[in-house]
Amino acid sequence: MQFFKFVWQRAIREIMLAKQRSFLVIMCIAVGISSIAAIQFYSSSIENYFQKNIKEIAGGDIVISARTDLTDDQVAFLEAGVKNSKFEWTYVQQEQSVVFNEEDYLKSAIVNITKVDLKKYPLYGEKLDINVGEVLIDPTTMENMGLEVGDYVRHGNERLVVGGVHETSSGLFANSLFGTMVLPYDALPQTISQGTILVKVFDQEQLDSLANQFRSFIPSEAPGEERGQGRSFSVRTYLETSEQISEMANQVENFLLIAGLTSLVLGGLGVYSSVSMMIKQKMNDIAVMKCYGGKGWQIILIFVVQVMVLTAIGIALGIAAGICLFRFVPNVIKELIDIAPEFYLDWAVIGRVTILGFLIAGLFSFLPVIDTLKIKPLLVYRLENIDAMSRRKSFGTLTLAVVALPLIFGSVISLMVDSWTVGLGFTIGLLVLIALLYIPARLLIAFICRIPIRRSVALRLGLGNIRHQANRTASAVISIGIGLGAILLITLFQNNVIGILENTLNDAATYNIIVAGLSPVELKEMERTLNEREDVDKVLPIPMVSGSVLAINGTPLNELGISLRGTQMLMRMSIPGLEPNDDFLITPVIDGQWLSSEGNFGDIVIHADFAELTSLKVGDVLTFITGGQEQDLTVIGIMQEEERGVVFGLSSSVAMRRSDVEVMGIDDNSMGTVLIRTALGYPSSAVTADLRAYFPQMANMILDIGQIFELVYKIFTTSTKFVKFLGLFSVFAGGIILSGIIVLTKYQRRKDIAIIRCLGGETKTVLGANWFEYAMIGLISGVLGIVSANLIVKVIMNLLLQEQFQVELVLNGLFLLAAIAFTSIVGMISIADVLGEKPLSVLKYD
Repeated sequence: MQFFKFVWQRAIREIMLAKQRSFLVIMCIAVGISSIAAIQFYSSSIENYFQKNIKEIAGGDIVISARTDLTDDQVAFLEAGVKNSKFEWTYVQQEQSVVFNEEDYLKSAIVNITKVDLKKYPLYGEKLDINVGEVLIDPTTMENMGLEVGDYVRHGNERLVVGGVHETSSGLFANSLFGTMVLPYDALPQTISQGTILVKVFDQEQLDSLANQFRSFIPSEAPGEERGQGRSFSVRTYLETSEQISEMANQVENFLLIAGLTSLVLGGLGVYSSVSMMIKQKMNDIAVMKCYGGKGWQIILIFVVQVMVLTAIGIALGIAAGICLFRFVPNVIKELIDIAPEFYLDWAVIGRVTILGFLIAGLFSFLPVIDTLKIKPLLVYRLENIDAMSRRKSFGTLTLAVVALPLIFGSVISLMVDSWTVGLGFTIGLLVLIALLYIPARLLIAFICRIPIRRSVALRLGLGNIRHQANRTASAVISIGIGLGAILLITLFQNNVIGILENTLNDAATYNIIVAGLSPVELKEMERTLNEREDVDKVLPIPMVSGSVLAINGTPLNELGISLRGTQMLMRMSIPGLEPNDDFLITPVIDGQWLSSEGNFGDIVIHADFAELTSLKVGDVLTFITGGQEQDLTVIGIMQEEERGVVFGLSSSVAMRRSDVEVMGIDDNSMGTVLIRTALGYPSSAVTADLRAYFPQMANMILDIGQIFELVYKIFTTSTKFVKFLGLFSVFAGGIILSGIIVLTKYQRRKDIAIIRCLGGETKTVLGANWFEYAMIGLISGVLGIVSANLIVKVIMNLLLQEQFQVELVLNGLFLLAAIAFTSIVGMISIADVLGEKPLSVLKYD
């Protein structure tokens, strides 16, 4: 008992005597823990918010997504439930469309239009404050469109007044990437494509029983249809919705957790550096304890207690900082998740981050602490260079460090993210990355240290400091390099992808306005009007022919054994007519050839997925009937699975020549499309607004591709913003390690500076030597991070996306300057207290 009391007192005494070294260990742990704690607290608070409001968010106890109209029998079944007081229900219709400000057609937005029965909706939560003839719009869309309550918006020919602002944090409208517009059920014509049946169950004990009745009476698949194909209805309870939300939240949390763990592991490098120096400074004390009979495990325990006490303080500070950072997380990702939940103190989160903190501290302090077993008192007193005793590791120690410790850490991470592949993969990948960066870091340090400098004393001193602290300098270089590299990697990838989209949008061959869903009459009217406008450079009408396939190669469809889904697609097939020589529409084929103006009448090309579902191949002949007339269509090509032609994403998996479609005759019920390329100097937004004003009855069919690009840009930048935010923690961890290197070697630096001044050196010489040292560390860190980021993005762009990688010299240069500035500032702040000391006082104390 007396020994343990001695150990505790010794640990506290050492912590108090070496405050700067202790502060380093605390901060290395606190920085990593704070990022992880913020992520986990936010995820836990979000999940708690959803669980508390799940019925309001789901919309009902049972939710039925409907893609087709209810039959009379199904409606009767629902009404019978209401009559028997088992439940009440309401029907909500939804679609995505374009609305615009009546006063300014340039101000438009893609919104989720949701029509509700004001007498019944919502089943849970507060009633909507809206009158007949009014709409509610979310605040972001209101701001973007320049709307206020009382203003008018247009949807086609319909003129609607804004009756109020609708918050999107609950109900069917929660967290949509598009805006939302809520209006009464009968405010617009019945053009809605998807509906949702919401059911409120009065007796919760009957929830599962009623859900099963709904599933049997409103089946998801038709008889003989494969599960998941052609689903007309989807029935789920609010409990199932809750499970889906929890699963999605866990997936996002795990992704962000992996990013946050990087800064914690890099902080572990600082722990390793600090504990190593602590033990080397206590070599004499260890030798004395061994001479008095101290055992190896007792000495190890003394240092373990010190490390664990400092780790506990670091964890506490990290958790406190995580709670503070929690307030900033919603602002970073509000474009994706517009929810600011109340803080929820989850003790499970505190337990997990505490275990992680102690685990990292234990793993990274293991090697330095275990080295105390090899310290021999006689060698300590005989050798001046005591570092030599701890440089060589035994084979067993190295094996344990390289294999066992990463396996332990990876196992813990795997349990946290519920995936052994992710956990072990992250651990191995991070260790490999550190190893790959460590080698070039040491090589760069060695190269710089060999630069012949004869005249400048300051530069020689700076290089000498780097050379003497090469191992610890490499730790700081790796940490800063990984952090800056991660931020630069995300930025470069984002810029390259956005650049590709912008180039495509600005390409003369790209159509930047689409008008979809036009009847044959509207198609002709649109084409005629557009050809007369000077702000339109090119117009490409795409008519559509609709019909059914009766037979393939002369065999009736019902005798071919094609899957039910494939048969349904063949029986109701719409074929767009394309200009075969238009570069924008040409899609790579994996078999056969693309449409040709010299081809035969009835040639068609099909999508690979469609070919798989229908068992079609090149050379097959389809007997196609439209308007009572039969026509043979021949498959001449199968397009690759990656959709590149915009037409196939909008309308069909089959295409033929436009001239063939016009000869066959266009069905009055077929909806065609017009692609428009604006003339040089005319922005697509202005032309789109003008067309909407000119064709008010078609206004919601006119879509500006630039508007879609802005939405993609918004999603992309918001998704990467938080990863960049986490990358800053790795940079901060590197700064702490660098500061720690200076603190741990401050005694030697103090002596060197005093000697220089005694020999006549000026303050500018001292400042120059230190600045050069820190600038070189920043230079090496920046070079490693920049080269790594550029290589990774180049591989992704060239091999995976098959696009050219654009090197951004200015951006790379700015990151390099940022790295140099960061390390210089950290270094000069860390050494500031030494610069004011008097040389004689320092040497006298020594």
